[in-house]
Amino acid sequence: METIWCVRAEFGRQLDDDLMSETSGHFRHLLVAQCNADRDESKDVDQAKAESDANDIFEVLLTRTVIAFQATWYA
Repeated sequence: METIWCVRAEFGRQLDDDLMSETSGHFRHLLVAQCNADRDESKDVDQAKAESDANDIFEVLLTRTVIAFQATWYA
């Protein structure tokens, strides 16, 4: 988040707006998501949550068709 504030202070613009206008496709999606991520950066891991997330991901990967998975990914 510090980078976002530095860009705003230095250039008077929003970093995510610049990313949206200067990139495209999957790369844009990835950069904007990273820019807007407000996640805990601590080293603490909730093991139960990690296992639950892994199970959810495996369920999607193993039970959906490729087309359905792609639709989920791009939604």
